[in-house]
Amino acid sequence: MRVLQKFLVVACFYALSPIVCYALEFALFGDITMTDSTQANQHSEFVLGEVDFFATTALDGKSRAFIEYVFEHEEEGIVTDVERLWISRELTDEIDVAVGRFHSPIGYWNIAFHHGSFIQDTISRPVFLEFEDSPGGVLPMHVVGLLLRSNVRYKKIDFEIDAFVGNGPSIDTDELDSLASPDNRSELIVSASGDNNSDKARGVRVKAFFSKKLGAGFSYYAAAISESGEGRTSGVERGGELSDQQIYSFDFQLQYANTSIVSEYYRILNDTDIGNKKTYSSNAFYIQLGWSSVPHWKWYVRYEELDINRSDSYFQLFGTQGERRKVFATRFELSESNAIKAETYRRQTALHGNENVFSLQWAFLIP
Repeated sequence: MRVLQKFLVVACFYALSPIVCYALEFALFGDITMTDSTQANQHSEFVLGEVDFFATTALDGKSRAFIEYVFEHEEEGIVTDVERLWISRELTDEIDVAVGRFHSPIGYWNIAFHHGSFIQDTISRPVFLEFEDSPGGVLPMHVVGLLLRSNVRYKKIDFEIDAFVGNGPSIDTDELDSLASPDNRSELIVSASGDNNSDKARGVRVKAFFSKKLGAGFSYYAAAISESGEGRTSGVERGGELSDQQIYSFDFQLQYANTSIVSEYYRILNDTDIGNKKTYSSNAFYIQLGWSSVPHWKWYVRYEELDINRSDSYFQLFGTQGERRKVFATRFELSESNAIKAETYRRQTALHGNENVFSLQWAFLIP
């Protein structure tokens, strides 16, 4: 009887006690863009950009977790993607380890500018650095796996070192013969539910900061691009290798007074297994100059170029062609949480010739 009485007293105590709940606070990026083009059969239009929810929290004194959901508006409706999801642990004062889905530590732009147009200097990304699910996406901008990050100082130079291993990307070449690919291109798939074969994506990035205003980096990425379809188009069975890819990247950043310079160079090697087995080499680079003449206003000029080997079957799967762009952009900071950006660029391609594109965007952050 006494045991029952004690149980009832404890039960009443917990029933009347306030319940402690921990809420995860999300911030949000959003943007609305108006575009116009001189290309035939194109017209001006308003486009709702990505709706990007993200949150990070400390789990304990040495562990953190991060999640990022992106809602995109497409013809078939709203598509939801988990763009980043990781948990990290501080091993020492200089070394962290993380597992999950994160941006591939390649170059500068893909590390500095994540999803959410507000944090990006210009409206557009360099064409060869578009995300995988974008019309121009051809490189692995995300990876699912393990990341080691280290920060060390040597002879007054700060080094940031990232090393990773993860699931290799894949391509469903059967989409070229299906209605799922109305633009007649494949998509580079970053698998979060497994790996098609035993070959893992791996790489390293080393960034040196000579001062707070001067930095330079080197990146290396390697992966076997596998077939995730039935291979009706490629002739390669599911899990088989379409291309053995290596990417070398060099980046440079300089901030001097009100002027900034950012540049990256990529060398892309594809050892293809489709058709004639051969290693193809392609190059891509951009250089961007930015300056601020008056408070709240920033101006940017960027030249970018994607020079591909037309015989490379990897790029043929994406319908990619060589391209040059001359970009002129400006950004006006309305406040710390919203900005208006204007941009115009002239693109030159072998298929479409010359095209002028104008964009006006209002981007914001809800903290």
